[in-house]
Amino acid sequence: MLLTTNMLVALLAWLAFRWIGLENAGAWAVAAGLLHLIPYFGPAVTATATGMAAFIQFGDLSTVLLVAGGSLAIATAVGTFVTTWMTGKIAKMNTAAIFISLLFWGWLWGVWGMLLSIPIIVIVKVVSQNVVQLQPVAELLGE
Repeated sequence: MLLTTNMLVALLAWLAFRWIGLENAGAWAVAAGLLHLIPYFGPAVTATATGMAAFIQFGDLSTVLLVAGGSLAIATAVGTFVTTWMTGKIAKMNTAAIFISLLFWGWLWGVWGMLLSIPIIVIVKVVSQNVVQLQPVAELLGE
């Protein structure tokens, strides 16, 4: 799943950077895909680096904001929607339950909560499937 989502980030970043006219769009797209592995910090580094490259190349603040904002928008959209959907399909879980888990644990523990939210909800589902009294919870979390 991570390989697929990171390749999607790289592809979308390449298309956006190429459309804007950023030099070395392919290299920046590969960097965006690789840095997408690091939650929050990776996309922030990508946006900062591509923003600096855009400033050096164009010298225009609006283009800098377009490049950096586009980079952040792509990483956010893929991380929020595509990763959540793919996780639900792979773990045979309800996509809404995964998204709510991300929101809850992210709110409760911040970055660490978001990193641990998927394993926690999968563990809850597996335990619920094997405990008779918790079968309704397993059905709620399932597809």
